[in-house]
Amino acid sequence: MVAPCWPNSQNSEESPNADAPDALRIAVNLGVPLLKLIKAISANEHFPDVVLVLLVILSMTMGAEATPSIATRHGELIATILVALQAAFVIEILIRVLAYLPRPQEYFGSFWNSFDFIVVALSLLPAIGSLGLVARLLRLMRLIRIMSVSGALRAFSSGRTHGAAAVISALLMLGLLWYVMALAGFYLFASSSNGHWSSMASGLTNVGKLLVIQNIPIVFSGIGALLSRCYLAVLYLAVLAIFMETISHLLKPRPLSRNSAP
Repeated sequence: MVAPCWPNSQNSEESPNADAPDALRIAVNLGVPLLKLIKAISANEHFPDVVLVLLVILSMTMGAEATPSIATRHGELIATILVALQAAFVIEILIRVLAYLPRPQEYFGSFWNSFDFIVVALSLLPAIGSLGLVARLLRLMRLIRIMSVSGALRAFSSGRTHGAAAVISALLMLGLLWYVMALAGFYLFASSSNGHWSSMASGLTNVGKLLVIQNIPIVFSGIGALLSRCYLAVLYLAVLAIFMETISHLLKPRPLSRNSAP
């Protein structure tokens, strides 16, 4: 008697992808190990440390870009490093989002995750033409991601750090604020401030003067010739004041709750 020619049901159960097209089987066979690798990288305890190192390199590179003597000699190298870092941050965000598969929307359940995604996405704007200033400021926002990557600064910003640790975290955040605002001043006012914001060094000096409310008219001299720059100067001072008020608020001692009281 001739055996029936239909496929064996047992074999079909053991290999559910047997009837799938070859391309689909290859994609599935490659996708599963790749997804496991992505999840393993995202869950690795040193992954945030690598991102933090990249952010520190970014801050140093942007500082070099804002120093005319260095930018003139190494402009091409600086541009190459910035492009490489941009690609690295895009890959980082992709790894973080894909690690949440099959529910990637859960990645956006955290404020800091959403903040990181928005900053990296907006920083992809090309720094040319009328978008040049906007793109540079958005690229500057990536330095604020140090707060989201650093565990100490995240704990401080959420009010979970007290005592000496809070003071150290506040100094680190103040240093980050100082650096970011100096770069922002260079981007905004370098071309219209009579040389007062012409470099990273002058920007750091000017932010120090603004923090102690000293020589403000001199710091912003020459900016009044352009009305738009006047508005930017007012906004700049407002942002600086908000940051300082936030840091001082986080440093205020908080009363113990009933559950934590002895």
